[in-house]
Amino acid sequence: MRLKPLLLACLLLCGGARAEDAAGGNADADWVGGFALLGRERAVLNATPLNEANFLDLAGHKTELVGLLEGRYQQFSWRARVETAHSDVAGERQRSAFTLQELNRVFQLNDAVTLSLGKRLYALDPSYVNQPLGFFQKRSDLSDPLDSLGQSEGLPMAVLSWTGASASVAALYSRDARRHADGYNRGVEQSLLKFGYEFPQLSASIVLRRASGESNGIGAALSGAVGDTLSWYGSAYSARGSQRPIVAGLTAPDGKLGVAANVSLHANAGGASDADGTNGTSGSSGSSGGAGGQGAYGPLRANDGHRYHRATVGLVWTLPDLPKLQLEYAYDGRGLSDAQFGRLLALVATNRESALPTPAIAGLQAQLAQLLVSQGARRRYLSVSLAQTAGDWELGGGVYLGQDDRSRVWHGTADYRLDTRTTLMISALHQAGAADSERTLSPLGSSLALRLRRQF
Repeated sequence: MRLKPLLLACLLLCGGARAEDAAGGNADADWVGGFALLGRERAVLNATPLNEANFLDLAGHKTELVGLLEGRYQQFSWRARVETAHSDVAGERQRSAFTLQELNRVFQLNDAVTLSLGKRLYALDPSYVNQPLGFFQKRSDLSDPLDSLGQSEGLPMAVLSWTGASASVAALYSRDARRHADGYNRGVEQSLLKFGYEFPQLSASIVLRRASGESNGIGAALSGAVGDTLSWYGSAYSARGSQRPIVAGLTAPDGKLGVAANVSLHANAGGASDADGTNGTSGSSGSSGGAGGQGAYGPLRANDGHRYHRATVGLVWTLPDLPKLQLEYAYDGRGLSDAQFGRLLALVATNRESALPTPAIAGLQAQLAQLLVSQGARRRYLSVSLAQTAGDWELGGGVYLGQDDRSRVWHGTADYRLDTRTTLMISALHQAGAADSERTLSPLGSSLALRLRRQF
């Protein structure tokens, strides 16, 4: 592990390689840039039956040292991130990781056609928090909505695109074979066609997608502006079947689990932490085996024949000398309905009363906790956020409201620019709701972080 702190030290010495050309708007110039970051984070965990005795091993305290280096050389672009973290998690107090987030080569076949090969991000969705078309984008994190920590990681893909005066066409193929499928963007083989057109003050696109384990899907995105102060956007996607993980007991018609289901759930129980989720739980797919598949956690709706719809609409209103206002409403048919969430609460209660060994019960509850992802386990959400510059301060914050159970995620950031390259960053997050809401059931209650970032 000595190599990774050495790489981090090298990043700290890269101040002379700052991306002056990129900052000046010369996108075709070769450049190198990045940042070094030192941070301290404190989390307060909820007293929830889904994380008895901190079965999920969520950190209460964490100190992190992060370095990110990115650049462009001719037709190559890259971004790499190294992190060393120390936490109070038993058995994993010191953790280091190196991630090659992007490495991509663009071939200019002619004036209108390009071929891109490598690992990269590809934005299809203009939305802020919930992105129905975010197949090749980082899943949003309410604790770091602008990705100031540089956690975005691309996917291996090939992109062939044609761009005309107003119209554009792109064909994408991605096979993320090295990572386990999580039911979202990771570990997926997918192909997509995008047709776009630029109207005056309006951008429109239609996408056709085929992903492993799902039927063909169709989606669309629109974005536009009204004058200089108001912009708006919307996106939608629909497909039969869903890879989003769920527990089998929540899909049963009567919502009841028999003895075989309980045995299967215990056989497959397990927990993990999720660096992406504000709920502090894993979005990765767990075991889907077990007796007859009953009680399994995994992509159990891939071939159920049901059509799942997702849609987001939003607007951004910017007025001089007033905070920027952003509103976003999202619907995700893959989330839990009222009846399904009621079954989840019933399962939580049933597990607590089980006569099975305590570790097995904890593992079973942790399996349910994996459903509580950052963007929410339910279907309808409203996001309200404000942003304002005040001198050397960049202030932002808002609330993420669950319309199904009135749960709330309050989040805020305050960045103070010490000089042109150094920023002091403060961020906070708090989850709240009624006793039977998803945010109260979540293992994570609140978090507060203080970080110092130096750009080069």
